Amino acid sequence: WFKALGERVPSKVRVFCPVSVRAEDARGRLGNQISGMVLELPTADIPMEERLRRIHVSTGDLKRTRQAVAADKLVGLADWAPPTLLVLAGRLMSNPQAGANINVTNVPGPQFPLYSGGAQLLEVWAFAPLYPSMGLGVAIVSYNGDAYFGLTADPSIVPDVEEFTARLQEAAAECTALAATR
Repeated sequence: WFKALGERVPSKVRVFCPVSVRAEDARGRLGNQISGMVLELPTADIPMEERLRRIHVSTGDLKRTRQAVAADKLVGLADWAPPTLLVLAGRLMSNPQAGANINVTNVPGPQFPLYSGGAQLLEVWAFAPLYPSMGLGVAIVSYNGDAYFGLTADPSIVPDVEEFTARLQEAAAECTALAATR
């Protein structure tokens, strides 16, 4: 995408990923319990298989260090921490995206059809919000055996979201072809 725009390709892109921190015994209850983690995506000119391997290792490392859960635990400080400490924690948490360029989220949806008033829900609308300084949001929502992608762009930062979409479709096709060889 950067090359197609004639831009310098950064060595890495920082991505903010919302993460559910809901305890296993709380699944199915109402309300969200979300934190997040920031990871760096490789942008080097490398084969897709190597790119996916690096992302897998990176996300696994972050999950093992429990970065998202640690951020979520700061919320519990309000129960016992003095006001001075709460102010410091608030400053830390005011930018949980930590300089990320893109917000990427996947939401696993039901893998069976849903109905409302007798009409079947045929598609879903995937949406990823933009946080300050982020130019792009990518959301993937699964529903009834399909995956739906939604892109949100700040046109002052990403004026050509159509070009990004085309590159994303190429990458998805490449991943599909790679998965077929496994």
